[in-house]
Amino acid sequence: MDKAEAQAILAEQLARFGSYVELLPLVAAQRGETWQVRGARGADYQIEIQCFWDDYAGGDIRVLGSIDAGGWRAFLPLTKDVLVSRPKGLASAAKPKKNSKIPARKVPSSPAAASAPARLSR
Repeated sequence: MDKAEAQAILAEQLARFGSYVELLPLVAAQRGETWQVRGARGADYQIEIQCFWDDYAGGDIRVLGSIDAGGWRAFLPLTKDVLVSRPKGLASAAKPKKNSKIPARKVPSSPAAASAPARLSR
């Protein structure tokens, strides 16, 4: 796989996903899109694009793209992501309070206490 060609193709394909409003159905579907393209040098590449909320629902959208030429490279594809900000004119989404529903975690007082097995009472 020619890395320079693959990166150029992926950047070109990611540029198609720049409109926030057009990305909303892809985020709602919660599934990626996959297709094949042929590079200028004749190599076949598989591209996968996934769209999801970056921080909270209704906020910015992260678009993650990956490209590979099959073979072992399919297990370690080249990736690139872009962040598409929510336009100012859109109805605002209420940002949730950070850690509002996550209970405090009890931290052991010593490393030994963390690794010690729980004792059963008789």
